[in-house]
Amino acid sequence: MKFLYLVQGEASRIADYFHLADRPSCHAYFLSYDHRVDGCIYLPDSTWAEGRNRLLQECQGKDYDYIIFLDDDVIIETGSWSSFESALHNYQPAIGVPLVTKTLKSAVIEGGKPWVKQCFMINDEQFIAFHKDVIREGIVLPYVTQFDELSWWATCEIQQILIHTFYHRHALQFNTIKVDNLIHGRHDVSDKSYKEVIRKWLQPQLKIPFTDIWYYWEDWPGSHVRFDLDIYLTDKTRHKLEYETNFKKIIGNTLLHDKFLASKNKKTYRLSLPYKKRVLEPDSRFFTDS
Repeated sequence: MKFLYLVQGEASRIADYFHLADRPSCHAYFLSYDHRVDGCIYLPDSTWAEGRNRLLQECQGKDYDYIIFLDDDVIIETGSWSSFESALHNYQPAIGVPLVTKTLKSAVIEGGKPWVKQCFMINDEQFIAFHKDVIREGIVLPYVTQFDELSWWATCEIQQILIHTFYHRHALQFNTIKVDNLIHGRHDVSDKSYKEVIRKWLQPQLKIPFTDIWYYWEDWPGSHVRFDLDIYLTDKTRHKLEYETNFKKIIGNTLLHDKFLASKNKKTYRLSLPYKKRVLEPDSRFFTDS
């Protein structure tokens, strides 16, 4: 299996990730936006989404199974690059992510240990892998850039909504791999007006209701609470109905992905044309007849 790392960031930080290009079965492209760096694409004053889209262009015609986007401040706290690549190889998700601080409480616990992998209902973009079929489908990528002046978070939220609408049964979180980002507060997100704007933009392009993001941490029962499957099965009062419902979806989707992996049918994440005709408006940004 082949992996293509796409890393963007500040010129002073980007060299810390050059070693990814030397890993077995890996290649990498890099982009800086503030100063020129040897070995990097230079896209001055680009937004976060513009930079990722420029890196995505480098994938055209390349032989890979997954592309892995990285920001320039990602550190691996638990696990390794190899363990993440192995998880992609072993479980073959449409989208794969490690555990991050904001998703820590979402890990399903059973027998005192987190599941090695599970489907998810929220993710972070700092470290995310996409199967080549998902990229070629053109729904969650390339990134939407038209709202960048309103908020750089708009493109992230659009992508998350699309992931959970179209790939929720095959989007996996690897709970034994934990990462963090060293730099916080780079982008001002105090203005939330983009949320209503992007939803109004998105809905007319779909013939189905989209699956919105579950920001579970905004109303979590307490810092001590984790979703422990053993406790849930014996104590129904431990978790609110909202959490019970959503974690049932996570567990159910994970089991469906396991069944998908075990099937003898050809495994692909390309959406069939009849399906796309049922769910996408013909003139939507996401519709193609390929």
